[in-house]
Amino acid sequence: MDVRHDWQVESYRPIVKAALEVYKPEFIMELGVGYYSTSLFPDKGYIGIESDKKWINVMFKKHPAKQFIHHDLPGLHHLTRLWELTETQKADIYGYYQSLIIPSIPSLLFVDNYSCCRSIAINALRRKFDVVIFHDCQPEAWHVNGYDTIDPDGVQFLKTNDNWTGIIHPGDIYNAALPHINDFIKQHPQCEMSLA
Repeated sequence: MDVRHDWQVESYRPIVKAALEVYKPEFIMELGVGYYSTSLFPDKGYIGIESDKKWINVMFKKHPAKQFIHHDLPGLHHLTRLWELTETQKADIYGYYQSLIIPSIPSLLFVDNYSCCRSIAINALRRKFDVVIFHDCQPEAWHVNGYDTIDPDGVQFLKTNDNWTGIIHPGDIYNAALPHINDFIKQHPQCEMSLA
């Protein structure tokens, strides 16, 4: 499997690192496990939910101590827009996420799964988590990924000159994020990045 490696793919790193420092989650759920994102999260208290069985095998070899769960979404891998789903598919996906049992401990949800499922996952799970982080929410992808269907209350953005990252959280994360933003820009000088 080809894994793209450029700064746009990892532009969420500063906000994830800051959220881990500030909120110290004891339970982390990642929707759409990633070659670079999964390594940011500790093994203990981690569950990764992925729809591609082959990718789970690749990730398990890289992270044998982490727990991965297959969420079967047949025929959806090629869909990139929320409106391409039928109402039945939307209801089934929402029901799946809504049925997940989330422990009552400090928790973080990272959403970077199939584009057509992201807003459904956020709407189903945001009240069950202390912090929700979602990738690819730059203005031109906002409607495509269905982010216009989520409640914007409490949403803050890590803006870049390409991929943005959103975070839904109860407090201020700016001071914790700033050193990580500066480090990221040093490593990737072509990246412009700010928290707003």
